[in-house]
Amino acid sequence: MALQDSLPLRTLVVTASASLLLLRLTPAVAASGDLDPSFGDGGVVTTSIARGSVVLALLQQPDAKLVAAGDAGGDFGLARYHLDGSLDTSFGTGGTVRTFLSPDSDAAAAIVQQSDGKLVVAGATRIVTEFTSTPAIGLARYNGDGSLDATFGSGGVVVTNVGASSEAAALVLQPDGRLVVAGNSGGKKFALVRFNDNGTLDTSFGTGGKVTTDFGSINASANGLVLQPDGKLVAAGQSDTSVGGSFALARYNADGTLDPKFGANGKVVTDVRPSIDGANALLLQPDGKLVAAGFAPAGSHQLPRDFALVRYKPNGTVDTAFGTKGIVLTDLGDDDVARAVVRHPNGKLAAAGGLFRIALARYDASGALDTTFSGDGKVTTMPGNAEAFALLRQADGKLVVGGSGPVDGADAFLLARYDVMDSGGCQ
Repeated sequence: MALQDSLPLRTLVVTASASLLLLRLTPAVAASGDLDPSFGDGGVVTTSIARGSVVLALLQQPDAKLVAAGDAGGDFGLARYHLDGSLDTSFGTGGTVRTFLSPDSDAAAAIVQQSDGKLVVAGATRIVTEFTSTPAIGLARYNGDGSLDATFGSGGVVVTNVGASSEAAALVLQPDGRLVVAGNSGGKKFALVRFNDNGTLDTSFGTGGKVTTDFGSINASANGLVLQPDGKLVAAGQSDTSVGGSFALARYNADGTLDPKFGANGKVVTDVRPSIDGANALLLQPDGKLVAAGFAPAGSHQLPRDFALVRYKPNGTVDTAFGTKGIVLTDLGDDDVARAVVRHPNGKLAAAGGLFRIALARYDASGALDTTFSGDGKVTTMPGNAEAFALLRQADGKLVVGGSGPVDGADAFLLARYDVMDSGGCQ
């Protein structure tokens, strides 16, 4: 099966001499948006940690190694790779780690690396008793070799709740070593929790280390989180009412109180299109503007959906210089949801997501599709066989998408790397 219609072909070059024709194969020049043939198998790597695995977060270490985190058969799963896509066997067992937090389904959704090289992941777990199983926030900290760090929480693991139940979707590391998790409380409110370096709750934040934000909606969840240079935190996600859903953002002061200088008393709600839309990821630009990426319906019905990006000024107002009145919608030809967004140093943006395939789009700083990327700014890979949830821009400018793909009839960790050529080189 071809991984991508636009995979680099090998060009047949014929040279003639007086007595014979010499045939030689030479590789075509890589184009921006092509899968990187120096990575894995034609640009794609799959790793089976357990039956039913998916990458939900990516990180590049200072030594250039790649770390993927996600769901490994209902446990926290991690895998570390060399730059060529081969597993780093010095990490965990043969390059992978699987961590059991609860008897029910666990999944690591976000990852950060501390200055000492330790890795912290946050995600969803459950608090299980004899009669109940309640969604909860789970964190785990690992040493550089993939072993759990016993100095963090209980044996390297922390489990906590905000309200009756909660889940974690995003994680940031503050310069002082404290960790902030964002997600939801009971699926109805934004939830933020701040932890000290040892995994204990930071009681100087919110109420006992926890903050919830009510948007006056039926459901609300924070899916993305960024830390501003001034110490303020911005969370982005979705707020649903009886008639539809919206992009929702909230900004918090360092103590967890809402920042009244942002939007309306610290909160912003943006209706992209009728029906249900929402943000899955958030990016902070160097100029202080915020880019939220997610989805919006392609038409008047809830399905299919398009990639949706909204850019906000530092005060929370929509930046009308971006796209059409601050909003960019991208039809990638199917039901597509943007789940991650990154920025290049030259101001270009890339978003990744997709259902039943990898969908990737790149934009210039104004929000227009970047036609230097795959000719039209859009790339789809492995239709019908993959999903994408994470996106990383490597130090050399190449883009790595993480998600799931089939191995022996079951989902496995999947990474796909793409060449990005700007002004004669990777950016």
